[in-house]
Amino acid sequence: MTLTHPTGPATRPPPGPASATTSTEQNQILGGLLHRCAHHDEVALARLYELTSPWIYALVIRRTSSMSMADNAIVAIYTKVWRQAGRHTEHDQSILAWMTTIACEETRRG
Repeated sequence: MTLTHPTGPATRPPPGPASATTSTEQNQILGGLLHRCAHHDEVALARLYELTSPWIYALVIRRTSSMSMADNAIVAIYTKVWRQAGRHTEHDQSILAWMTTIACEETRRG
């Protein structure tokens, strides 16, 4: 599977926080996709990427010094999400917050 960064401009800020209802619904959708990723469903990973990459990429591009570094970080982040999908539980933070933590950890290293 090949991941590419979103086509929108890198300077566009990530979307703001969602309302409680929207946030809960969003987490249910992302949670279902993450659960499917834990069972090696590549279509679920593609959809998870499609839904979350605008936020994650905007964060990563701000934390790295080049598009090349950002692109490499994105691949590493979604690889880690894929590998650790089964470890996230409903009692953990929201899916997007969990992925944001992974992105911050990944960009701190490189």
